[in-house]
Amino acid sequence: MQILLLLTIILALLPTFPIGLVTDGRWSVVCTAATVAALFLAAWMAGKLFAHLWNRTWYLRGLRCYRLVRAGLFVGVVLVEFISLILLSWGYVVRRVWGLGTWILLDEILLLSPLMLSLVAVWWGLYPAEKILHDSLRRRDSTPFWSRTGYVIFQARTHSAILILPMLLYVTVQEMGSQLDSALMEQFRQWLPFYYFTGISVLAVLVVLLILPWMLVRIWQTESLPQGELRDLLESTARRLGFRYTDFRVWHTQNNIANALVTGILPWPRYVVFSDSLLQALSSYELVAVLGHEIGHVRRWHLPLYVGLCMLAAVSGVQLLSLRWPGLEPYLVALLYRLPSDLADWRQWLHLAFSMTVLWGYIWLIFGYVSRH
Repeated sequence: MQILLLLTIILALLPTFPIGLVTDGRWSVVCTAATVAALFLAAWMAGKLFAHLWNRTWYLRGLRCYRLVRAGLFVGVVLVEFISLILLSWGYVVRRVWGLGTWILLDEILLLSPLMLSLVAVWWGLYPAEKILHDSLRRRDSTPFWSRTGYVIFQARTHSAILILPMLLYVTVQEMGSQLDSALMEQFRQWLPFYYFTGISVLAVLVVLLILPWMLVRIWQTESLPQGELRDLLESTARRLGFRYTDFRVWHTQNNIANALVTGILPWPRYVVFSDSLLQALSSYELVAVLGHEIGHVRRWHLPLYVGLCMLAAVSGVQLLSLRWPGLEPYLVALLYRLPSDLADWRQWLHLAFSMTVLWGYIWLIFGYVSRH
């Protein structure tokens, strides 16, 4: 689901959008709001239904059914964004009718607003079922589940830090570089446009990689691991293994998530994050083993290798798709560098979206196979 949301965000940030079935700006706003409201109603009804029907005798079958419904609602989030941008002309209204195409970041936030509001609607609607599911599994001594508002805020923080904000940061750097109007930059852009936009894109990726670890530990509710026996043990292990890092952090999830991760390809900023539930469940020496596992990811360059693998899979996937759609490459270049393209018809846009979905599915299959072996 994360890959599908990322694909949706990438397509939503294209600089060119078609005129859809709804051509009036006011009706585009009304129809977009109506699609979000319809999704909220579906999520609210699903949350209420499972909250009332759940009991021990129906539990296992109900859980499978609930997971399918929840997955379907998140697919609905993606469909709401696509329908709004393409069929309801939301992208065209924001960029052309309202004239916000030259504004840095403002138009992108508005373009993603149907997606973000739909996510909030699904989280808010499913909360009763999520709470009952948590209460049926939790131990008596565990922390109570969030309030409805707290649950939505936690989900929004988690998803925005790993999906939405990095893409917005990437787009911001790209737009600032594209709007440089000095004579030297203009000449360089005309002489070597490919290298110019490639350089901007590479710079944007580097900025995201540098800022994302710092941004993630602040958007997520984390704090520095307190001084004590556990921190001394983790620090001595890191020194012994020659592992460079910025800090060890505790991720406060109200004991609802048991996980650990390391953020940052470079030594600084690089944070090792442990969730509160994991810290409670494991002993100090087990947590040292978890730290060794995370250090192994860094030492074996797993993240750069996975990125390179995805790039190779993307190149081969584009070649396969080009056999079916020979004119696909220019649109993918426009997508990569966020350049204006001639996707004037909403049917072409749908074709591109379908092709990108197939491409991401291909990458997911290749990535999944290699990562398991």
